[in-house]
Amino acid sequence: MTRRSASSPPPGWPTRWWRPARCRTSPADRPREQIDHVLVSPGVTATDATAPPGTASDHLPVAVTLTLP
Repeated sequence: MTRRSASSPPPGWPTRWWRPARCRTSPADRPREQIDHVLVSPGVTATDATAPPGTASDHLPVAVTLTLP
């Protein structure tokens, strides 16, 4: 899991984040890059990340299962 510091989060937002979902999402017709992300707060777990096919955008959506504390 890669951790990165947020530059200046709004008050009350987590000061650190990580990227639990790794899916190539762009371009939608032949995904080569990950431009869409799922960010979760500490204590929330994201699993089963997928980028299901779609035609509504030039990139794919990201779907995850979230487990709350």
